[in-house]
Amino acid sequence: MILGKVCGKSTTNKFSFEVIDNARKFEYVQAMHRDGFFILAQIVEIERTISSTLAYCNVIGFRDKEHVLKGISFPLDPGVEVLFAEDEFVQSTLSLGASKNGAFIGVLDGRENIKVHLDINRMITKHVSILAKSGSGKSFLCSVLVEELLESKIPVVVIDPHAEYSSLKRPNTKDKEKLKELGLEPKDYSKYIQEYTPDVRVNSNATQLKLSISNISSSTLLHLLPAKLSNMQTGL
Repeated sequence: MILGKVCGKSTTNKFSFEVIDNARKFEYVQAMHRDGFFILAQIVEIERTISSTLAYCNVIGFRDKEHVLKGISFPLDPGVEVLFAEDEFVQSTLSLGASKNGAFIGVLDGRENIKVHLDINRMITKHVSILAKSGSGKSFLCSVLVEELLESKIPVVVIDPHAEYSSLKRPNTKDKEKLKELGLEPKDYSKYIQEYTPDVRVNSNATQLKLSISNISSSTLLHLLPAKLSNMQTGL
């Protein structure tokens, strides 16, 4: 589907096109580069006037013969057709395809047919951080990743001061219908999860967590103390 043609200023990172068909913000598009390959881009803003509608895009790049994601070294030519990006092209360029070591975390926003997988081997051998504003779903994403690790029989230790992950032990019945639409079934991980707590009054189903002072060295004890100690106190 042709959405428009490149117009105005074009760089190796950005370009704009005049919309001649239905285009939406955050939609993925593709365009033919002068070097003979399609590049993937995303619409980041749409501007409408009385006479025309312009869509502004950020260039994501293309996959070379070694399947390495690269940017373009020369801008798109004016007049080049901008197309609705096919699901297969988006999935290949963003490297979202399922793999033997892939952790399924959901579908790509706006593309229900594109499932997003993360490489588990890379995830557990590198540092990973999830950054977003409050309420955006960081804890939920973490729980999804923990589920995928459990599916792969990988041991996980969760330090959970806010008791956000206790629900992993029970099947998700709230989103049962939505899971069915994705071809998924609620999972029960109660056999694989053991909870510990320093206060069983808070969670009666958890095992009492105790620290034996005989197994704590003096240096470890110093690190546990909240205040900065003087030399005299450290010596004691």
